Amino acid sequence: MTGDGQALEVFLGERGVGVLEADSQGRLTFTYADRSPLSRLSISLPPRAEPYTDTECRPFFAGLLPEGDALAAAAAQRRLQPYEIFGLLREYGAECAGAVRLLQPGGRPDVPQDYEPLDEAALARIIDEIPTSPNFAADRRVRLSVAGAQPKTAVAFLDGRFHRPLNGSPSTHLIKVAPAGKPDFALVPKAEAFSMALAASLGVDVAGTALRTFAGRECLLVERYDRRVEGGRVHEIHQEDFCQALGYPPERKYEFSASADGIPRKVGPGLAECLALMQRTAAPLLGRAELMRRIIATVLLANADAHAKNFSLLYDAPGRAPSLAPAYDMLCTRIFPVTEDLAMAVGAAIRPDAIRRVDWLILAPAATPGALSGLEAAVKAQAETALSKLDALRQKPQFAGIQPYENIRRCVAEVVRSVAAAFDWTIAAEAPPYLARAGGWTIPS
Repeated sequence: MTGDGQALEVFLGERGVGVLEADSQGRLTFTYADRSPLSRLSISLPPRAEPYTDTECRPFFAGLLPEGDALAAAAAQRRLQPYEIFGLLREYGAECAGAVRLLQPGGRPDVPQDYEPLDEAALARIIDEIPTSPNFAADRRVRLSVAGAQPKTAVAFLDGRFHRPLNGSPSTHLIKVAPAGKPDFALVPKAEAFSMALAASLGVDVAGTALRTFAGRECLLVERYDRRVEGGRVHEIHQEDFCQALGYPPERKYEFSASADGIPRKVGPGLAECLALMQRTAAPLLGRAELMRRIIATVLLANADAHAKNFSLLYDAPGRAPSLAPAYDMLCTRIFPVTEDLAMAVGAAIRPDAIRRVDWLILAPAATPGALSGLEAAVKAQAETALSKLDALRQKPQFAGIQPYENIRRCVAEVVRSVAAAFDWTIAAEAPPYLARAGGWTIPS
């Protein structure tokens, strides 16, 4: 270790696995303490004797931090810049996604269980503070980092009530809210809850979600799949997102980036790389089938934000091959004023209504008997049932009301019609048409 404050011990749960260091220019170096499979942080960082350079390890460690406005707000709370990865992990890295913890040299190796009870009024204040203090950034008793761009924080639900996790204690649930000062996105929590429920009804394995209101403040409560409560203690389960596993930094989470000539430039993971990653899981065929269900549901939902950081691997047993983690952050983005371009292309198509049969079939593994017919059957199964299952969800009390649910139905119907045309199927998908406006969709007046 450097001994000058520019070193952090890296833990997986209570196991010390290595040291992260930064030089005076902020360049990172990660060195494993041993080469045991139990110490593996990532598929992209297998245990080895020689240190990992900044180029090699930065994608994984940067992927532990928030993004966008959430990262800027967290950095500002500690008078840091968003690019100061090491400093941000020093401040917030005591609890991260999965079982990763970053502590000052000599920090306690045991996972703390230190919690402060929260009443409804306190939860409402926390929701109000999330835009300027994501992940409790303003509270120096909390050292929490949750990746992602959407405003959120994390709490622990223990013994029937919510708690603030202190001093790096593991949380159990995420609280997500609509972006502040952006009225066009006020319905994001409702739309995400409904989108996740629809994906689940289509056979996708999803994280548990629920719309909740605390003292009049609405939020989306998401159960963390990388936490387990046993015997009154919260235990961490390691996980990593696909960008981390494939060695891509967070800023390259989308497959394509705009260029000066207007032609999309490939910069991040595509579906072929994501599907190939399933070969590294404990059950490759099951993992691939589940990932394909998510890809199909993503298209039907017109979800333009299904990038590589919104897919993860879960290490259920230390030292063993991972499984595909439950789906999260699934949202019908088409009802909001954002791009309609998919985060990852399906074949040669980057818009849901431009996908042809040949684009779908490109995703079938080459030379695998029955793969083409199996993929086609999977697409048809979801396309044929999406609207009936959506209409059934609309009858549930938690999804009462018109918006955003009617808008989502219109978008899904539009995509179902497009899929049916691509395969020359006859699928009833009645809904009034939508009009494109400002990159999103709106009901015609």
